[in-house]
Amino acid sequence: MKSHTLRVWSLNCRNSDKVQKYVLDIANGHNVDILLLQDICNNTGRVIETCNGPPNPSNASGAQARKDTKNNKLKPQMNLGAFCLPMNPGSSDRVAIYVRRDLAVSAYQVHPLDHWRSTLSIVTRFDTVHIHCIYNVNATQIPIETLRNMMSGPGQHLMVGDFNLHHTWWGGRRARKKQNPQSRALADAFRDELELRLLTETCARTYEMAAHDKNRWSSIDMAFATKGTLILSQTDSTSY
Repeated sequence: MKSHTLRVWSLNCRNSDKVQKYVLDIANGHNVDILLLQDICNNTGRVIETCNGPPNPSNASGAQARKDTKNNKLKPQMNLGAFCLPMNPGSSDRVAIYVRRDLAVSAYQVHPLDHWRSTLSIVTRFDTVHIHCIYNVNATQIPIETLRNMMSGPGQHLMVGDFNLHHTWWGGRRARKKQNPQSRALADAFRDELELRLLTETCARTYEMAAHDKNRWSSIDMAFATKGTLILSQTDSTSY
């Protein structure tokens, strides 16, 4: 039986056009199959690509374009190379899921749920795998029940993104004083109730407040998976 490995990358772009272009260029050369981006940037006046038909030009211009850029309402578009952006324009303004054009799976579909989350569902020979891209902006507020329902539905699930929360489960002892009721509720739901696997290493350096500052960093970007999802995880720190 021949198996197929999907390589998934995730990154918070910090609303930077430069970072988003950089990670797309790097992913093109590293056999990445699925790219999950959070806090995406905007590019007005450029073609928006979807998998449902021909490219659709942005109709924003002038003052409205500047307003939409400020409010982060337009979809990102760059030189995608080997990737496509199978999402309709305006479906999500904070996250984007890029898929390699020649992705070797039976079928897949992207479900843009709202501005901070989107799901890629992949049909395999054995089960349907749902890959959720999350960007939680507010550290004092997170819809725990929504995330719990997403990870407890039929099929296998992988949830990746910037949760913007601190907890000893994923942040180690250094996160102890930064825990809040929301991070505790997420840990209770994912670890104790759903018995999900934490794929990122505990105390992984996923966010740096200043480049090469050994003290000003935290672990707020995580990956969780259901037990039936066979995944090997590696966390890399990248400065940009």
